[in-house]
Amino acid sequence: MDSGKELRGYEGHEDAIIAVAFSIDGRRAYSAGKDGTVRVWKLPDGYGDRIAPFSDVAAGVALSEQSAQGQKVLAKCGGDETVQLFTMPDRKPPVTLAGHQHMVVCVALTRDGLTAASGSWDKTVKLWNVADGTTRHTLTGHGGVVRAVVFSADGSILASAGADQTIKLWDAATGRPRGTLKGHTGAVWSLAFSDDGKTLVSAGVDRTVRVWDVEERKQLRTLTGHKGPVWAVAITRDGKYIASGGDDQTVRMWYTDTGRDWRVLPGHQAAVRAVAFTKDGIGLASGGLDGTVRTWDVASGRAGNQMEKTDDAKYTSLVFQDDCKLLIAGTSDGGVKMWTLSPRDP
Repeated sequence: MDSGKELRGYEGHEDAIIAVAFSIDGRRAYSAGKDGTVRVWKLPDGYGDRIAPFSDVAAGVALSEQSAQGQKVLAKCGGDETVQLFTMPDRKPPVTLAGHQHMVVCVALTRDGLTAASGSWDKTVKLWNVADGTTRHTLTGHGGVVRAVVFSADGSILASAGADQTIKLWDAATGRPRGTLKGHTGAVWSLAFSDDGKTLVSAGVDRTVRVWDVEERKQLRTLTGHKGPVWAVAITRDGKYIASGGDDQTVRMWYTDTGRDWRVLPGHQAAVRAVAFTKDGIGLASGGLDGTVRTWDVASGRAGNQMEKTDDAKYTSLVFQDDCKLLIAGTSDGGVKMWTLSPRDP
């Protein structure tokens, strides 16, 4: 994958970007930041508009991938102990979901945007009905702050993880527990499902990436090699490859079925905090606290041209457009950058 050229830099946020996403039709990009705002950017001319302010600084943000109504749902959580729901691109006031007893630090949405999940310092996970803002279920059992929540692609399973070093699986419809996955020896920070929902990958401060069989509720393998905490993990939709990034300044690619560390991608000069595969699994992007975004060809491990900011900003979030022609990234200083991408000849 060729990194192409920078298409545009967008300015408007006054603090770090938490999440970025493209609209369903690819004509708009969304960003949400710690400055308490959501912004929509018209592509490609870069016109930006603030949709609505948050009630508090954002700790986590999630966006649905699709909607029957042609709109996306954005969910934000933060220190005010609530989750706020925004409908894109409407300018309506957000719906506020209240019920947690402490700061909410992570949030997830099903792809259709109908169900939300949130994890909190109060050690609980909540499932919410997006349509009317009601609580479906309160899930208990974690022994510490819940740091990550993620739905399977079909929305039937929810996984949660956190400071108690465990991962819990839940039936997203009934809220019933489906099992607890144990193996990590430190807090778990990142989770990702394969598209068929059969494989779950996790990463944490114990310097490992772990692969789990969801149906059998057992660990398949432990992936070791990182020299520090692992902050980000991703898996291709077909479940064939895993990518991880961590404090040791490397991106690593693994075969899911064998656990072999088949690519170590050096180049970052600080911790890697974001990794993202293209939808087709051909390309990979990584963002680091060194202020660079790098693209990689998954099959060969070849690097595209490094994409940099000229100031001290750090890249904290990444997402590809569905057709893989655009990459958008958010930075720690509130900037949004976009690049055009094109396949590289073999």
